[in-house]
Amino acid sequence: MIKNNTIYLGKIYLKFEKYPHYTSYRNVLNSIIFDFNFIKLVSRIKIYGDMNNIFYDPEKIERIKNEANLIVKDNSVYNKSNKYIGDLSDGWWYVKREIRADDNISHVAFRKKDNKWIGYSHRASCAFGIDDKIFESDYGDHNTKFIEHGYITIENLEQAKLSAKKFSDHMS
Repeated sequence: MIKNNTIYLGKIYLKFEKYPHYTSYRNVLNSIIFDFNFIKLVSRIKIYGDMNNIFYDPEKIERIKNEANLIVKDNSVYNKSNKYIGDLSDGWWYVKREIRADDNISHVAFRKKDNKWIGYSHRASCAFGIDDKIFESDYGDHNTKFIEHGYITIENLEQAKLSAKKFSDHMS
């Protein structure tokens, strides 16, 4: 049985697609089941509702509030300082990756599983932890890994959080 991996309530169906990472009016990618290289077998969700009234899974909205440490208002999510994070899909992104939003800084989150702070934007994300470098945008070149983009080695989680914020600011 195929599980619904999205925030939406809807009907799951299978389809062969060459480029499945699109979202249309009431149709979103659920998962890639098999990649044949030239074409992919995917599951998609046909969302219940219409343009003005999309149906979201209430259990998943509760998980966004509890597990991701986010506030849900009008199909959008905010951190505890009321800074906009994104729509409900962005909140669900937090839950799927097992990360918790920072109370004060938007686009910075903590992943307890590996003790790392993540900085992200719409373009990229990077997790910083102890023994990585404090991110400096002017360090290195295009071949330097983001976690090595700095002069100072991270010694504690506060420095990792600072690095995640610097990365997020740079990528935004």
